[in-house]
Amino acid sequence: MFSFIFGPKTQSKPSGRSLHAKDEETDAYEFASVDAALHSLEEGLESLFRQLIKTRVSLLNILNH
Repeated sequence: MFSFIFGPKTQSKPSGRSLHAKDEETDAYEFASVDAALHSLEEGLESLFRQLIKTRVSLLNILNH
């Protein structure tokens, strides 16, 4: 799953300062990808929980009438 979110890792490694900058850029991209995935998951779970509550209310109403 993480390889899908983060994409494939590159094999060539630059040296010196560019390596550090590239690592920071990659880390920032990976963080943004994980953040977006978590946000999407959170929205999906909230929707699911709302639907479960509505279903519970409907079932309780059916049982009480």
